Amino acid sequence: MCTYTKGFYRNHAASTAAVIAFMGGSVRLGSANLTAAQAQAVLNATPGQSGNVTYPSNLLLNLAQQLITGELNVARGSTASSGVQSAIVSANAGITVTLSGGHIRLTSALSTDAASALVATIENFNSASDCG
Repeated sequence: MCTYTKGFYRNHAASTAAVIAFMGGSVRLGSANLTAAQAQAVLNATPGQSGNVTYPSNLLLNLAQQLITGELNVARGSTASSGVQSAIVSANAGITVTLSGGHIRLTSALSTDAASALVATIENFNSASDCG
């Protein structure tokens, strides 16, 4: 089955919500299970613009967005290789999510090199067989 990119899910909130509903109502991001609205907020976050999602680096935001996208693609039935599955597990293990009121705070102890490698692996999966 084809995959969608983070841009697709960012711009198609109803599709994001439908996949998350199919997943039981939440998607894993690091240390938290996010609702469709929370996942959409992370997908919509843009560097340099204020919002209810904070993160210490653009790299961490991109990793979080690619991770959500990858999990949505897998839930839709796209087949992830063992390397991609491992990257998803590692990314989830390396991200801490703090939910407070309507605010979502992303942090990570991953090194820049480790986070960059995870982004590359998951992003390649998300864009390899683009449905769009």
